[in-house]
Amino acid sequence: MPTSSAAKTAGGRGDAKGAAFRPSAPKPRGRADEVITAAATLFCERGFDATSIQDVADALSILKGSVYYYIKSKDDLLYAVIDRHHQVARQHAEKCRAIDGDPITRLSAFLRGYARLLDEYRDTVTVFLNDFERLSKPRRTQIIKERRSYSEFVTSEIAAAQAAGQVRADVSPELAALGILGMYNWAFKWYDPNGSYPADVITEEFMRIALGGILLTPSTPS
Repeated sequence: MPTSSAAKTAGGRGDAKGAAFRPSAPKPRGRADEVITAAATLFCERGFDATSIQDVADALSILKGSVYYYIKSKDDLLYAVIDRHHQVARQHAEKCRAIDGDPITRLSAFLRGYARLLDEYRDTVTVFLNDFERLSKPRRTQIIKERRSYSEFVTSEIAAAQAAGQVRADVSPELAALGILGMYNWAFKWYDPNGSYPADVITEEFMRIALGGILLTPSTPS
């Protein structure tokens, strides 16, 4: 997914300029984090079925038994990979929620940061979209709960902007949020870093499409 290095947002509490739209990655957890990263790459490139625990061990130049020190099964590893993306997205939503600005400023900060997140975590997003149904029902339920926490943030900010007279009265905040997030999530299918459209251009175009379709007076906050 494209990112925008030139994008700017209004300041947050304190001095949030610039940092407001940049998602914060989880703090490194040493070898456990390396195992999840290696699994995400292999699941993305080869597919879940075609990847073994031995493959993950080989990628890290460690023994197969060492991988099992961190996880009990390949299913555990799949859950850890998928959960990583949603944890970061949720943390980013909470960071944007704290921005001292109007709803569109917070929504814009989230969308620019979400674009960056989808680019930086492209492997985990791919695995989520391809292999989510392979998780057990309890784990699918947990991931859906994680996803709902940040999709509800988008819905609530659109609703707040609507109440403030920034968004058209005929817009459904929930449907608009689902449509906007769906557009961003699906971009990983076709985005090519070496393609005709630079990442910054695509990100700003997505902002115009997403906000232009709901704002009372279409514009892209800077």
